[in-house]
Amino acid sequence: MNIINFKQNIFFIIMISLPVFASSQNKSMVQVENSMEILRDLLINPDPMKLDQILHDRLTYGHSSGFVEDKSSLIKNLTSGNSDFVTIDITEQEILIEDKTAIVRHKLSATTNDKGTPGQVNLRIMYTWVKSNKSWKLLARQAVKVIEK
Repeated sequence: MNIINFKQNIFFIIMISLPVFASSQNKSMVQVENSMEILRDLLINPDPMKLDQILHDRLTYGHSSGFVEDKSSLIKNLTSGNSDFVTIDITEQEILIEDKTAIVRHKLSATTNDKGTPGQVNLRIMYTWVKSNKSWKLLARQAVKVIEK
């Protein structure tokens, strides 16, 4: 094989691989977007079995107050009404995927009813998702209060 044929073969392999890589990235993006929407719905209407499926066993879930929960305490607080989201609006969402890790950032505005006390929150949140088998699981979440300038 001469050098020209070798270069043509390498070029061909790269060109046919790009759509596969792009397709894989697009598929992962859609899966993470869907996981975020499922999580948003579960925060409003918590279901312990569905939460158990989407949350990583080693979850660390940080609140803007500095309080940090693990998987079991988050599920308990959501299902008991201690942490009760009535509505959640998400804007400015950005997703970065690297291999089997996804970082999602967005702005969250919500009405709450924690322990029967109505409230309003405006937060910026960062989530870390990891792909486990064929599904994305939430490994970490950290929220900070939005500071209006």
